[in-house]
Amino acid sequence: MITFQILCPKKKCRKCVRLQKFLEKLIVKQQLDAEIVYVSELSEMLEYKTWLLPSLFINKKAVARGGYLPREKDILLEIKSQKKALNKVESS
Repeated sequence: MITFQILCPKKKCRKCVRLQKFLEKLIVKQQLDAEIVYVSELSEMLEYKTWLLPSLFINKKAVARGGYLPREKDILLEIKSQKKALNKVESS
């Protein structure tokens, strides 16, 4: 399963909402087995080592920071890259 983490203040700004809607459409369109998780507690955000909000992480790897909306193609490439790395580790 793919986990999209959106680092965002508790009070969601329009950039956070835009990012969430973009991801929801992407999940449906690509039929991904994925979930969207909001990370809004400061103690949890510190684990991600970024202060630019909102930020998007895929399985705890940074994809976009500071409200930047990544291209669908870039997200799919990152997912493919992570799956490839996971398969490599599992076959070793």
